[in-house]
Amino acid sequence: SKHTLEDFESPDFKRKLSDHLMGEIKDQISFYYNNQDYDFFLKFFELLNGVTRFTYKEYLEIHEKLIKHINSTDKPIPNFMETANQFLQFLYEINVICYVEEMDGHSPMIRWSFREKNHSNLSPKVKESVRYEIFYGLTRAVNSGKKIRREL
Repeated sequence: SKHTLEDFESPDFKRKLSDHLMGEIKDQISFYYNNQDYDFFLKFFELLNGVTRFTYKEYLEIHEKLIKHINSTDKPIPNFMETANQFLQFLYEINVICYVEEMDGHSPMIRWSFREKNHSNLSPKVKESVRYEIFYGLTRAVNSGKKIRREL
């Protein structure tokens, strides 16, 4: 009947919220694409190795690894992933990532697609060569936020 701040800060609540948000993204992707495409989408986060913030250069390296992985499966590359910039735009449009513009003498400008949309800009474009961040509400669902130690 009544919720406290502790309820919203509990790990269980955060996990359920993250899973709910990821379910919304899965529904959105599943409307246009198949389960294999969604699995490739999830592979991107695995390749990030727990990182929630990354540069454009780091993103390009991860995208290249993603494409190599997809090619190793003999499955077609989903059209929203064909190029690095296409996939970056896709992640931005579905609000999985934002981009951050550093401002001289000011706080950084954090750009989310949903905030940039308006009547004169129905499809805002992601900026290249800046820093990107995964939406914090999704970090638990995509196993981000803690660097994963890889055994060799």
